[in-house]
Amino acid sequence: MCDTVGDERTLPSWELAIDTLLQKNLITHRRQLDELRIWQGSDFNVDGE
Repeated sequence: MCDTVGDERTLPSWELAIDTLLQKNLITHRRQLDELRIWQGSDFNVDGE
């Protein structure tokens, strides 16, 4: 994920945001598919955000 394709300057901020969401259990990382996912039924309001 990045703001601009090829712009690695924003990578640290995205990694921090992802790590924070993972620590709060708002998203999960599925290793077998190498994807981040918000599961249906979670407490996170996607539409509200």
